[in-house]
Amino acid sequence: MPASRSIQRVGTGHFSHLGNSTTWAFANSFTGVGESVVTAANGDKLFEDFTNVTVDPQTFVAQFDVTVVRGTGRFQGATGSGHDVLQLVSLPDGTDFAYTGSFQGTISY
Repeated sequence: MPASRSIQRVGTGHFSHLGNSTTWAFANSFTGVGESVVTAANGDKLFEDFTNVTVDPQTFVAQFDVTVVRGTGRFQGATGSGHDVLQLVSLPDGTDFAYTGSFQGTISY
């Protein structure tokens, strides 16, 4: 795990309210904060702030609380909160990580 214990994640996935989506996120366990932009297939976006960011250097499990702070398109005025857990897996060449994760929470829009 990098000494900074920071995570920049770029990926694709399927979200219940957004469908197939892309995500960009950055979080740092030293500062305990981060942020994310999730973009739905049609371009609508959710903007999230992270708090209580932790990354366990032994298990490579990252956890953080998520607050939806705003949105665009059909998510304009969105609010919500939840908790995200990511299992980081080192790539074979050791240069980066892949991840699987789960998010439990609510969103209103």
